[in-house]
Amino acid sequence: MNNEGKTILSYQLFFLLIQTQIGVSIVSLPHDVFNTAKGDGWISVLLTGVVVQCIIFMYMFIIKRFPTYSWKQVCEALFGKVIGKFIVLLYILYFICLASMTLAKYALLLSAWMMPRTPSWVLLLLMLIIVLYIVTAKLEAIAQFYVLTSVILLVYIGFNIYAWKEANLTFILPIGQSGVPHILEGIIKVFPSFSGIELLLILHIFVHAEKREILKVATISNVCLTIFYTFITLTSLVFLSPKELKLVPEPVLYLVKSFSFKIIERPDLIFTSIWIVLVATTLTMFIYATKYLSLHMYKKGKSQFVTIFLLVVCYIIAIPLRKVYILQTVSEYFQYAIIAFMVVLPLIFFLITFIFSKKEVEQ
Repeated sequence: MNNEGKTILSYQLFFLLIQTQIGVSIVSLPHDVFNTAKGDGWISVLLTGVVVQCIIFMYMFIIKRFPTYSWKQVCEALFGKVIGKFIVLLYILYFICLASMTLAKYALLLSAWMMPRTPSWVLLLLMLIIVLYIVTAKLEAIAQFYVLTSVILLVYIGFNIYAWKEANLTFILPIGQSGVPHILEGIIKVFPSFSGIELLLILHIFVHAEKREILKVATISNVCLTIFYTFITLTSLVFLSPKELKLVPEPVLYLVKSFSFKIIERPDLIFTSIWIVLVATTLTMFIYATKYLSLHMYKKGKSQFVTIFLLVVCYIIAIPLRKVYILQTVSEYFQYAIIAFMVVLPLIFFLITFIFSKKEVEQ
């Protein structure tokens, strides 16, 4: 049985999930999905939201069978201690890779759009210092911080609403022009933007709410995130021509840069500064999940030492990844790892739990 205290409320879980999933990939999502699904990319985003909702139902089935077990305990209950610990180790490596990829993308984009003369290793170091400050706090404090910073998402929505005054709907017509195979293939490109929902398997034991309430919150967060991503993608598709979308890897930043206001000359700089906060919140939860799994797996070591060690590892991995072609190549392959840890492994857990009627052992 897990003895962790219930430290966060259900509404705080909502903001934790949202802020973790909306990160560095938001600025490039329309371009990524356009390369596969063309003008029907927004449909791929909607379908991905439906798939993720099915994944949430699968997660909750496992959680209801093991309501007070940590993820390590669930793995050991289903596969035994040796294989169970190995699976936990795989998840630790997975979250480290997610954090490293996020860190590398952040440095690359910030160098290209805001600080071209600042060495990327300095940008990486500054971000890790911010993350270190946040992640060393208690989960309750982190959740409260995420609730406060969620206000900045309104800025994203505001800029995209403003862009619709120059929208050209012919860019996405006729609907379905790319064909069903390409629309379905686009789901694979969208999946990395939903990475972070896996944290539900880890965070549920910290939530002071019934499992039915947790399912409700996770569902609402997924619906809101799907609508948000769809709106952002659709805005880029109707604002930028197909030729522009093909050439611009960060259409959301390009869209904002095209605006001009009397008071604000470079709104893209403000937008990028706000985006940095979202990157920090995403990185924080990936590092927190890695730290928690590591401490819970080995049951020794000081929390601050483990945190610093993990940040150093992420820094070392991110340094060679901050080159454009290397990052694109690695990201192309890593999207399948995301699918494996988001869908395939939990599906195996679900099938074993369902077929063999596995459940928590009362003590």
